Amino acid sequence: VQPDIRNKILEEDGTYTLLILEAYPQDSGKYECVAINSAGEARCDAECVVSLPATKDKPKPQTKAANAPPEIIEPLKDKIVAEGQAIEFSCKIVGKPLPTVQWYKG
Repeated sequence: VQPDIRNKILEEDGTYTLLILEAYPQDSGKYECVAINSAGEARCDAECVVSLPATKDKPKPQTKAANAPPEIIEPLKDKIVAEGQAIEFSCKIVGKPLPTVQWYKG
């Protein structure tokens, strides 16, 4: 998933977020977050169904790891949303060095 006018990719204190500002049925599917650094990699995924509204889950703050491969502390959560609503996927990732994170839909 690449950032554009509808898709925003954010990072704050180890929480990585894919924000889809206005959901459409074609946004339904599996989303995957992949974190990679020189010590290894970690992945998490979630399903999204665009139909009914759902509450947004916010990750809880966690302490940062030192000299470690990426680790998913708070994984992505499946979502069900109404067409036209925003979709927010967030996962908490730790690792040192700071991992590079990529988002995929497939």
